[in-house]
Amino acid sequence: MTRTVDKGQAQPPYFWHGEGPYYHQPPDRLPCCVDHAEKFTLLEKQAGVSVHEAGHAVAAFLLGVHVPLMGIETTEMERGCGPVMQVTGAVAETAFTGVGRQSALTVLAAGVAAEKRWLMHTGLMTEERVFYAERNGRSDCERAQKLT
Repeated sequence: MTRTVDKGQAQPPYFWHGEGPYYHQPPDRLPCCVDHAEKFTLLEKQAGVSVHEAGHAVAAFLLGVHVPLMGIETTEMERGCGPVMQVTGAVAETAFTGVGRQSALTVLAAGVAAEKRWLMHTGLMTEERVFYAERNGRSDCERAQKLT
């Protein structure tokens, strides 16, 4: 399978299988499943998700936004391509009530920014992993769009 990005599209935004916009180019080939796409060990995946969530928390703290709860969860799942350990993170519904729009958007963007920086500093960065780091922030992006 190939991506659904227009081959003539040399600049972002990119759209990938009905998702988007993305600013990093999607992979040329689809992985067997998204859980195998990044090719991380379980510890690397847990660290990446933790850093993503910590990025939200640090930005929130610095901007005076209350974060009531955050955490990560590891779940064993069976996919058609075999077993996977899925790692998900969540910051409990942070209320942006009384918070300026710019601060709220900064908190939402900080997760992906922290994850990309982690990839760079650990030497784990590849073009595909940067795309998937951006994709991991889809729910943050959707929430940001509701604020605009």
